[in-house]
Amino acid sequence: MMRSIRFAAVLILGTLTLSCSFGVSPNVLTRVRRSISARSAVSTPDTARRDQSESNENTTNSWIPTKEGNFLPNFERNRIIRVNTLEEYRRHVGEEQHRMVCVRFFSQTCRACKAAEPMFRRMTLEYPSIKFVEVPLLEHNMYMLKGLGVPSFPYVHLYYPGAGLVEESRINRKVFADFQAVLQQYVDGYCRVEL
Repeated sequence: MMRSIRFAAVLILGTLTLSCSFGVSPNVLTRVRRSISARSAVSTPDTARRDQSESNENTTNSWIPTKEGNFLPNFERNRIIRVNTLEEYRRHVGEEQHRMVCVRFFSQTCRACKAAEPMFRRMTLEYPSIKFVEVPLLEHNMYMLKGLGVPSFPYVHLYYPGAGLVEESRINRKVFADFQAVLQQYVDGYCRVEL
């Protein structure tokens, strides 16, 4: 409500300034007043539902508007799903049919894992079409990591819909750019071949 009042005030001041300095006709001012009164009219249940659905759509965008009129990044848009058990892994990775899945395996005491973590988190914002999952090394899920063939940390698996596991690699700081280039090729849908 406050935002529309500010908008109306700026719009009225702008048109008054135009009419005073450039001689804009009074019809323009009348049209502006009508559009402002139409915007600030009492909302009906239909418009309230439409406004609610628009606000729900805004939460899925990259940026969230604040009350002050600014914007904040929407980190919930493409959040990283943490998986601890084999059942969760099957649900989030094995049963995914529509999106690529990038799985990061890490240990909470590993320095290389901590160094690569910010790059992995940044990648989630750069590739919103990919589902990101991370699996920490815990006492009760060591058998799962061994069964998935994770030889060291940090390690990553890339799953493509309909094809399953297509890439696996270490992702420390030195080779992270190489992995991101491979990921970009899967997103683009083609492979660069150097002759």
